[in-house]
Amino acid sequence: DLSFDETVENTVTQAGFDGRHGARNLRRTVVKQVEEPLSRKILSGELKTGKQYNATVCNGELVLEE
Repeated sequence: DLSFDETVENTVTQAGFDGRHGARNLRRTVVKQVEEPLSRKILSGELKTGKQYNATVCNGELVLEE
């Protein structure tokens, strides 16, 4: 299981929105800031099956805590 705290939501929302294009870049931002780092952690074996993780943002980086 994976849960996201408000820092992830706020960081992605702020990065994925601009005044000119609205939320068009939101999907690209989610991929870059959430999906890609998460995929790297899964492929490296850093995340274990059956564990509960909480995602947060620290110094601009996605951090997963057990």
